[in-house]
Amino acid sequence: MVEGKVNWVSAEEVKISASWFLWGAGYYLYYPFLSIYLVRFFPEDLLGYFFLLLTAVTIPLPLVGSMLAKLVGPKIVTVVGMILSGTGIILMYIANSFVIALIYMLLYYCFFLSLPNYYYLMRGLGEGVLSRVWAISIIPSIALPAVGGILASLIGVRVIFLIAGLLIALSSLPIIFMKEVREVKKGKRILVRSTTIPFLVVIPISLTFPYIYLLLKLVYGFSYYTIGIFSTFAELLGFLVLITLSYFRKSISILSIVLLLFSSIVLVYVIPDFSIMFGLWEVLIPLSIEVIPPLTSIDDYALVTSIQQGGWFVGYIIDSAVQRPNYAIIGASFVSICIGLTIIVVAKKWNI
Repeated sequence: MVEGKVNWVSAEEVKISASWFLWGAGYYLYYPFLSIYLVRFFPEDLLGYFFLLLTAVTIPLPLVGSMLAKLVGPKIVTVVGMILSGTGIILMYIANSFVIALIYMLLYYCFFLSLPNYYYLMRGLGEGVLSRVWAISIIPSIALPAVGGILASLIGVRVIFLIAGLLIALSSLPIIFMKEVREVKKGKRILVRSTTIPFLVVIPISLTFPYIYLLLKLVYGFSYYTIGIFSTFAELLGFLVLITLSYFRKSISILSIVLLLFSSIVLVYVIPDFSIMFGLWEVLIPLSIEVIPPLTSIDDYALVTSIQQGGWFVGYIIDSAVQRPNYAIIGASFVSICIGLTIIVVAKKWNI
């Protein structure tokens, strides 16, 4: 069922959309090349450990962000978190070891201080805003992964981290001009079972995330430019699906279908084109939040975001145990199918 009329002209929505657009521009410039860059410093079988440690430390950050918001307001926390995040990516330019790269990426992950505050600000702007803003943040993916590939090929992969970090830091500027939110609502007690779906959905994503573009280089020998093109098509797919779904009532059935589509990523071993199915992760995360009972406070969003980080953590534990990209992606496909088929039953049983 199509939702009511969409207000595209809200000044506040434009500001927060601009912020996420800049964040997306920085993100899509560097992220297809992150794992490729990291394996310069340590063996690829340590990638799972790297992301496992990174996620373990950052699980409480959304909760810290919500507590800080009660002291200084969501705007300030959001701005500071994004500046720290951009600084972390800029510093990746000089990373030269496992430990140093981990420290800089931990600084980058300070965006988790901002994330529940972003969600709270979007919630105050109306239904469907989260999906629309998320979709807008994907727009840079149409060109920037390919641009990143060109830059990496011409002047080196390290340079893209400088540019990406600057863009991410600049994403704080539009938030400065948003109206101040003076009253921060206290969170209600959320049933843990309501957060089960956001938790489960990110597990297959986390299994795939460190390896999908690294696999294109190792298995198919693709250049940075070609990998950037594949990443562009992946994110374009995510954008088109997400912007389409933003006009429809969200349901567990739709989420299940997207998970089943995501599972086809295993066919990348037969045809590299199936790597673009990874772009559906951009649909799965916001959709998994929107299908659960409405969240009303920063505390709510912080809890859900932290629990989602727990899902990433579980996926990275599996990655670390397996230490094989091939097995991780096959496992992600299997897990996607299992979750896609079971969440419908679970949702009906728990009345989610």
